[in-house]
Amino acid sequence: GPGPGIDPGPGDVGSLDDAHAAVTAARGRLDAAVAVARCAPRDVEAVAHLIAAWAGADRFAGVKSDVRDRFRVDDVAGELGPVADDLAGSLAVYAANLRERLAELEEHKGVVVTAMTGMVRQALRSLARAQALSELPESLGEWAGQRFLEVGPRSTVETADAVVRDRCSRLVDALTARGAEVPRGLELLWQAADAVVGDGNWKARVLKPSTTFAIERVSVERMRKWSGGEKVTISLLLFCMVAKLRATSRGRDVPGLGALPLDNPLGKANYVVFLDLQRKVAAANGVQLIFLTGVGDLKAVGRFPNIIRMRNVAGRGRQYVRQEERILAGDDPAGVVDTTRIWREDPVLTLPLG
Repeated sequence: GPGPGIDPGPGDVGSLDDAHAAVTAARGRLDAAVAVARCAPRDVEAVAHLIAAWAGADRFAGVKSDVRDRFRVDDVAGELGPVADDLAGSLAVYAANLRERLAELEEHKGVVVTAMTGMVRQALRSLARAQALSELPESLGEWAGQRFLEVGPRSTVETADAVVRDRCSRLVDALTARGAEVPRGLELLWQAADAVVGDGNWKARVLKPSTTFAIERVSVERMRKWSGGEKVTISLLLFCMVAKLRATSRGRDVPGLGALPLDNPLGKANYVVFLDLQRKVAAANGVQLIFLTGVGDLKAVGRFPNIIRMRNVAGRGRQYVRQEERILAGDDPAGVVDTTRIWREDPVLTLPLG
């Protein structure tokens, strides 16, 4: 062979064995290339079928037909092949934009779920406070210290943070997926609370009014069969509880809950014993009862210490209501007033001196 540093000429290809090996390798590569070339049309056709089937999938049913038809042509390779690189690049950009948009929507959904979770927890806390505030005053005999209301989720309901958040998230998905208008206000709050607690997992019982102050709690569904006196009494208790709940939620003391006018309760509730019970409940909660009625049942009306008879007076085409007669139980009018409240539109209250 040539000496060190001497480059062999182009005609020097090595030994005969090396030449045979090179030819054999070249023929092998050529045969493999020919085999690939034969299979290529079949592979391209298979890919074309996959593309057409992909474009026709049900998950793309919401995509515009002209966009889907772009990939469902007869000659996929011929029409899409020359622009495949540009099309792939455009689709990659679209995919990146969609992922970014989906990430934004997921972030917004997280904010909504967080707000809904807090809303549900606040509602459940309000129900628990309503139960606590339904405790009856000490002046009501056997009812003293009893809670007349039991309402809220059953003790078996799971209310861990992760569970509440997951159920609120599922509700948000369901509300947005159906395409209808999302409910607002109280309806949305109820749907969220019900989604967290679950159907059949609520408890709602009340203490049935009794002239003997018997302790009997019944489901709220049974209230529809109660007498008029029982309904008025429980309505009065509910009013007192709601008034306390609203007052305490605003940071106010509630020594007296003010006046409560009722529109003709004696029409269906003139049982004297229940009237006495209602007046006891009202007095114990600092409520001034005002019954407005046209009923002439003197036995029922006479249970009240302050009775004012009114009459309609016509004048100048209008109807006026004027006092006709007033009957007091005693000489001192202050003795028949349970609670008073003064309200002025002018925030500055001035009292005469001297």
